[in-house]
Amino acid sequence: MRRFFYSIYRFFNSPRIRYCLLVEGARRFLAYDTREVMMAKIMEWARFRNLEGDYMEFGVFRGDSFIKAFHFAKFAELFSMKFYAFDSFSGYPPLEGIDKECGYFKESDYSCDLETFRTNLARGNVNLNDVVITSSVFGELDRVARHKIGSKVASVVWIDCDIYKATLEALTFLVDYF
Repeated sequence: MRRFFYSIYRFFNSPRIRYCLLVEGARRFLAYDTREVMMAKIMEWARFRNLEGDYMEFGVFRGDSFIKAFHFAKFAELFSMKFYAFDSFSGYPPLEGIDKECGYFKESDYSCDLETFRTNLARGNVNLNDVVITSSVFGELDRVARHKIGSKVASVVWIDCDIYKATLEALTFLVDYF
């Protein structure tokens, strides 16, 4: 009997089975993904440190991580936190420099229109009264978004731009909010 159970154990413990699509899919379905774990810890840390400030996300795409951030913030009792979403909602801009050279990115990949983003937030039970959405390329945020934010402070920032130029523009915009 012991041999029987040991052979079953060896079968399920083999890399071929452990990393098959079915088992890996079940693991991902039943457990947090890496972003969720990180987001939960960030929001708990913000609560633990009594950080007063808002959440700003650059490169929201369809809103998956934005929805998670909203719910983890509420779970962490960060009720005064306001949520800012920044995206062009037209995908990647024309590529240049290192982004063009790498050959990985394609112009207008990760395009999601603003209405779909809002619909996804509503489906995700996000209170849209707590959300400010800015549709703009990041290089124009000073002109487009500065008046929406005012002199608020960012306590949590999530940058998911992929493109070097967009990341640099997001970081330049954020200087006044740290």
